[in-house]
Amino acid sequence: MVPDAVALPGSALPGTVMMDIVPAAVPAAEVTTVATGWLLELADGQSVAVTGSIVLGRDPAPVTRRAATMVSVQDPARSVSKSHALIELIDGALWITDLHSTNGVSLVDAHGERTPLDPGIRAPLTGRQSLTLGEFTVDVSRA
Repeated sequence: MVPDAVALPGSALPGTVMMDIVPAAVPAAEVTTVATGWLLELADGQSVAVTGSIVLGRDPAPVTRRAATMVSVQDPARSVSKSHALIELIDGALWITDLHSTNGVSLVDAHGERTPLDPGIRAPLTGRQSLTLGEFTVDVSRA
């Protein structure tokens, strides 16, 4: 089950970005729940197994009181914000939230069509797809 929102108190952690994360309205049938893990293949050559929450960015900072892994990306175009996106594994389903980044987050379908995400709104990631953080590409797949 996906929580309605994550409200972060102002005194959560020093250096923590404070924001509410609101889930997108997605019918339950469209959210893929799997027993296997998820894998992120980053444009800079990193492979990241998703086992919990991950903050992606040039120099990411914690955005939630839950333990999150900070993953620094090497983006020569400098299109990735310091704390650009939050990826969460919730009940086997993978979700992404644009952390009010400068250059946005987009989902990219099999035909290359981009769908920009609204900042602060949690969106599901399904099956094999890509996303962009600014101009930086991340391929998402089941491990």
